[in-house]
Amino acid sequence: MKKVIIVTLFLLFVQVGLRASECYHYHTKKNYEIVAIKGILLLRISVKDPNDISIVSQEDIPMVAVGADIKIINRDAYNLLLADNNAYYLLAIEFYDVDHVKPVKIADRKDVKATFDADLLCIQGKWFSFSFDPYTKKIVKGASSESKLAEFLCRF
Repeated sequence: MKKVIIVTLFLLFVQVGLRASECYHYHTKKNYEIVAIKGILLLRISVKDPNDISIVSQEDIPMVAVGADIKIINRDAYNLLLADNNAYYLLAIEFYDVDHVKPVKIADRKDVKATFDADLLCIQGKWFSFSFDPYTKKIVKGASSESKLAEFLCRF
């Protein structure tokens, strides 16, 4: 009887020790890329283990209303800045249970002189910041923050 109790306790402690941490998902990395499969553009979201080798999950979401030459220009914590030959687009990266994604056009390519992060664009000589309002589902365009401009200028 004593052996049964010891083995049971041992198995209980081993099980607790092998259980994944609750904060595991905070240490995983999300990678975004655009792929074309059979002529359909897809936003591929890959979640990688902290070892940067094991793929935890991978999801392909169809993209609509963009050109075939679209590519990811930059990313921040909340948005992806995308561009094709004609325009720049903003895509909020926090979405759940969607069957497709539709980036929102924010500027014509010919009007943009420079970009910084995924939300700051120099359009016709003036800096503008863009953000996605999750409640109205619209892009908000505003004057750029001076701290971000200073950070940008300090890079040179």
